[in-house]
Amino acid sequence: MPFITINIADIKTPMLDDGSGKPGISLPGHMWYELNDGKGKKDSYGFAPDIENNGKPFAPGKIYKDDSTNYQDRGHTRTIEISQAQYDAMKQFGEKPQDFGFSTYYKFN
Repeated sequence: MPFITINIADIKTPMLDDGSGKPGISLPGHMWYELNDGKGKKDSYGFAPDIENNGKPFAPGKIYKDDSTNYQDRGHTRTIEISQAQYDAMKQFGEKPQDFGFSTYYKFN
């Protein structure tokens, strides 16, 4: 059975790469989800400003697939079992959110 884990990194969470290729911190914190296919394959999906606009509150955004390794701490996590149909839908959304009407322009609110 597949699983989804919702991850929340607190304010000032250490990061392996702050977008410049160097270690840093996430000033506002971050939230992302990780899918587990139930057989050990994991995929993570987060959304934040693209690399050129890192740290800006309003900017072109990017889907990041390395958040589960990049963020060095999680303030909160919740893992739940999901159906295969839910897994497939969340994976499709993570790969191409714009196909589902999600704007990839980042707005920090």
